[in-house]
Amino acid sequence: MISQIQITMETKETNFNEMKLSGFVAVFGLLLLLAISILLYIFVDSVGLWAIPCGIILNAITGAFLLGFVQIEPNDARVILFFGKYKGTIKDNGFFWINPLYKKVQITLRARNMDVEPIKVNDKAGNPVMIGLVLVW
Repeated sequence: MISQIQITMETKETNFNEMKLSGFVAVFGLLLLLAISILLYIFVDSVGLWAIPCGIILNAITGAFLLGFVQIEPNDARVILFFGKYKGTIKDNGFFWINPLYKKVQITLRARNMDVEPIKVNDKAGNPVMIGLVLVW
């Protein structure tokens, strides 16, 4: 007698609805910040000594800015966490910029299969039985 086990899972998955910029727009903003900091270093004599700390701050912002880029490929997703709290899942394919304080954990959405070749076994009465397996996860 074969019995079936039915498992019901409750999903609490939500889409990430907070700020998500196109990565190409963010790259343009990053290049703009770099250009401004380079100009501050070049014209430090004419602008004044306050240009050095401003350039250092702009470079630090630019470095932090780089941590926000994420690329999502087909059959992949990113789970977004903010200091350990679940904020949503991004399933859209593409190149995005998200707040660098978010942790982005990669997960795969691919269905994987394993096909086990049938083997011949004997039951209690000695009759041959073919047993095989197709596993999808």
